[in-house]
Amino acid sequence: MSLHDASVQQLEDADSAREPFDGFVAVGILGILRRDLWRYSNANILTHDVDLIRKPFNKAVLLRLVARREIWFVDEQGKKREITAITLLRFLIVRLRAAWVSVVGRWAYNQRIRRYENEKIVRRSYGEGPILYIRTDLTFGLRSGGSVTHVAGVINEFSRLQNGANLVSTDVIPTVSKDISLHIVRPEPGLWDIPEISALTMNLSLESDLERLFGASLPRFVYQRYSLNSTAGLVFAHSHGVPFVLEYNGSEVWINRNWGRVLQSEAIALRNEILNLMNADLVVVVSQVLAEELIRRGVPERRVLINPNGVDANVYRPDLSGVEVRQQLGLEHETVVGFIGTFGPWHGAVVLVEAFSRVLRMRADLQGKLRLLMIGDGQQMTFVKQAIDREGLRASVILAGRVSQADGPAYLAACDILVSPHVPNPDGSAFFGSPTKLFEYMAMGRPIVASSLGQINEVLSDGIDALLVPPSDVQALAEAIIRLVDQPALCEELGANARVAALERHTWKRHAERIVQRLDEQLDCQYA
Repeated sequence: MSLHDASVQQLEDADSAREPFDGFVAVGILGILRRDLWRYSNANILTHDVDLIRKPFNKAVLLRLVARREIWFVDEQGKKREITAITLLRFLIVRLRAAWVSVVGRWAYNQRIRRYENEKIVRRSYGEGPILYIRTDLTFGLRSGGSVTHVAGVINEFSRLQNGANLVSTDVIPTVSKDISLHIVRPEPGLWDIPEISALTMNLSLESDLERLFGASLPRFVYQRYSLNSTAGLVFAHSHGVPFVLEYNGSEVWINRNWGRVLQSEAIALRNEILNLMNADLVVVVSQVLAEELIRRGVPERRVLINPNGVDANVYRPDLSGVEVRQQLGLEHETVVGFIGTFGPWHGAVVLVEAFSRVLRMRADLQGKLRLLMIGDGQQMTFVKQAIDREGLRASVILAGRVSQADGPAYLAACDILVSPHVPNPDGSAFFGSPTKLFEYMAMGRPIVASSLGQINEVLSDGIDALLVPPSDVQALAEAIIRLVDQPALCEELGANARVAALERHTWKRHAERIVQRLDEQLDCQYA
């Protein structure tokens, strides 16, 4: 979306431009010079938090190019920062400092990592305090999605098991119990132009924070959701001799190389990963593929726990009413095929649009009776919209946009059929994910169509609790959707069986219990 297009849609009669954060980052300088140079009187960019905006100098310069007078950064809380010449100069100084710190920081952290690599693991013993959960992801403003679901699901159950828990996080996580003590930590804003360096330098302040908060009353164990270049949780656990559990959801080097931007310092990131993996008392992964990867990298098999994602079956359940959502979206009388997600490259959202188009071409009688509801937003949304226009589906597809984590169940309840059309990894490697949507679909008791891919094959059984189709196979996906539309009895059977499987094996309670039990066993074995 260009700045020009967005402003025409949102402020047709105003001499100003107000761009959402995600839309603005896609605007190029050449496009602005050609179409939008000083087009507006005033302009602002909407972001989650004006104190956490990435590359503020770049974005401020772009705003200056499209506006003749005042420009601002505005956030969701209503905070407003005017961008003046002095502000621009400050941003430039911070950017130059970040470049300098990136050079010095790489050298310093190579020395720091080398010191920890040479230290021996001390004997671990449980502390007396609540479990400490550390989340150092440098993502902010998430209201929903798989990572939100996972963090909340695990720590809420840890808290119930331990009569309390502490969460140290870079941001508030929706649906985390209010009984859990939350401690917000933030990176130095000036280093955001180079997130991997920002992550490295944040370790120093975080180590100090952990010592101040928990050094006197040690946690039972430290649980860290691994993120790029993070070592603070390991250092704290190591220095105090408490157990360290690492949640590993995939190599940050691989993820950035295939789904983002190649890291500037891959070597440091890899050493950080190995440092954490080799020194954790227990490494929790969501799939067999990830477990096999770690074993190949030298992590002892006995210290790896395969623990698929889960669901809160009291929140996602068949008896929820989707009537209000259906009324809001004008879906009172249609059969609704549903999808929820963050529209990542692995989600297969474009494949679903193409399959839905084929359904309507194969079955003209379903025109006006069958609708596709896509819930969420993210990286692939531009391609999804292009596919909708290309297939002529504007009247048949509803893009609900991002909804809060708390509202997600009601949106799923508005659906009759739920689809999880995941696609293979772009480099041909094995699919290593454990889709949280899959377990939410199961708990809802709705019939599921899913890709026969990776762990999905292990969680679902074709014809028993879902229909499985080859990944990226548009025709097979379309035929499976038609089969469910035509066979209500099969829908009821698959949905009921999926709900039973979710309750028996895939609740967050079971997930957290497996971690605690395996850690007990591991410590007994390791230090016997």
